[in-house]
Amino acid sequence: MNRDYLDEQRYIRTKNKIKTTGTLIIVIGLLIGGLLVYKGYSNLTEFNNLFTEENKQKKITELEAEKAELEQQIQPVLDKIKALQREWRETNPFENKQRMYDIEDEIEVLEKQIKPSQDRIREIDNEIHYTKNSDVEFQRWIHSDKYIPFFAVGGFIAIASLMVGGAILSSAHQREIMAYNAQAIMPVAQQGMDALYPDLVRRVGQMQRDIGQELRDDMPDYYR
Repeated sequence: MNRDYLDEQRYIRTKNKIKTTGTLIIVIGLLIGGLLVYKGYSNLTEFNNLFTEENKQKKITELEAEKAELEQQIQPVLDKIKALQREWRETNPFENKQRMYDIEDEIEVLEKQIKPSQDRIREIDNEIHYTKNSDVEFQRWIHSDKYIPFFAVGGFIAIASLMVGGAILSSAHQREIMAYNAQAIMPVAQQGMDALYPDLVRRVGQMQRDIGQELRDDMPDYYR
């Protein structure tokens, strides 16, 4: 038999490595899982704060201010478009057909110029309507992908690390566990034998003593 397996120092070093590995797995798993759970909780808190009445009104006020500013910026262009449209209607196509074409081109250029602002105004109207009629519970359910995956993955990593690390740590203490089980079971087993088979135990003990006495009687004197 290889004597290395019976080396106590080697056993202690291996046991310490196993304990270190198990501890690292638990610590790293809890750290990663905890960070993910914290991220999910942070997202959920931020989402809940977003739909409080105070924050909803604040957002609506900001959107309305942005909309008013955009409308003020494009109003001169809209006035110019209306003036060109009026001129186009008043122009005689038989007398000044080219002017009508020029007016149409000018209107098209102006409409392209203000189109981004008009699109943003429509988006703002939709956001204001959405914010006014938003329900916290419903919105939380719709946007659950912003926090539930963090809770699920973080919890799984934390639990898995505890299970794996705990199994590794228990294997490092296998000798102590076996010794404890033996110490816990043997007295109970002895008491059970004494209680269930008292005569058998007494007879076995007597047989052991008789056999020992006979062996001593048969020994030569110089071995006694």
